[in-house]
Amino acid sequence: MMLTELVNSKEDFRILLVEDSIHLSGRGLLKAFIQQLASRVDEVHYIGYDIPPEAIIGRLEQCVQSRIVTHDLCSDAHGWNGGTLNLDTDLMALVSKRIGPGVETVAIVFDSLSPLLLHRTAQYTCQTINSLAYRNVKKGITVKHLVGLVHRDLHDSSILALLEHTATTILNVGQPEHSNFTGTCHVTQKKGSGKITKKKEYFSLDASCQLSHSQEASMVIAVEKLATESKEPDPAANLTFNLRLTSDEKEARSQVKLPYTHHEERKEQLLGNPQETGKIFYHPDKEDDFDEEDPDDDLDI
Repeated sequence: MMLTELVNSKEDFRILLVEDSIHLSGRGLLKAFIQQLASRVDEVHYIGYDIPPEAIIGRLEQCVQSRIVTHDLCSDAHGWNGGTLNLDTDLMALVSKRIGPGVETVAIVFDSLSPLLLHRTAQYTCQTINSLAYRNVKKGITVKHLVGLVHRDLHDSSILALLEHTATTILNVGQPEHSNFTGTCHVTQKKGSGKITKKKEYFSLDASCQLSHSQEASMVIAVEKLATESKEPDPAANLTFNLRLTSDEKEARSQVKLPYTHHEERKEQLLGNPQETGKIFYHPDKEDDFDEEDPDDDLDI
């Protein structure tokens, strides 16, 4: 499934948005991405605008935490307490300064982009994430993936459209439409060739926020439909007589010559033997003026 391939990086992406709403939080899916990214890059830089990083990163396994560098831009978001990390902080300089020695590949995670969109402009936010994703944050260091959470019910459609235009992959999560899954995800994947793939999938997360299962919605619906059809009552069951035929009965039925079908014997009865030569028999009537003499006998032919 596409969602599973994205989380496991079998399907490549550069800038990925997880759009959630009040109906279903996308933070669980964001944590699934963080855990997988930590195993594939040298460092994951977690930029926390919504809640302090410890509330999210502190619950992950120690081996995952050791690869994550946290940036707390939530505790003093407006700089009222004199802190240096706030909504006006230069993120490119911040990430570049905190990259450790020997690091070559980096992933950046925003939790979330909504405070930045509300405090600054959509243009500034898009330029920032685009610069982080496509420019070297430090000489010789490449940002392989950028993942950002955004609360879509806090922004109007024009801001979301601009943000989605910047992204290469959009995951729009919503309430589960099936009892066996955690939620529903509308996946939009933009290829470098310009091809756009859209799919609707159901997904489940386990207790540690790992993606345990995902499946295309169309496949789930097809399986349910097949199961429903198989459970429909058989109208021929529990009857005092048999409506079905055995193989011998079917063979005997096929040998019956029906009166309305034109089999060979019936054709011969109606049309005669087609191999015989046709003949014409003429019997003159009394009124016929028949002259046995040749009318052309006086001609010199």
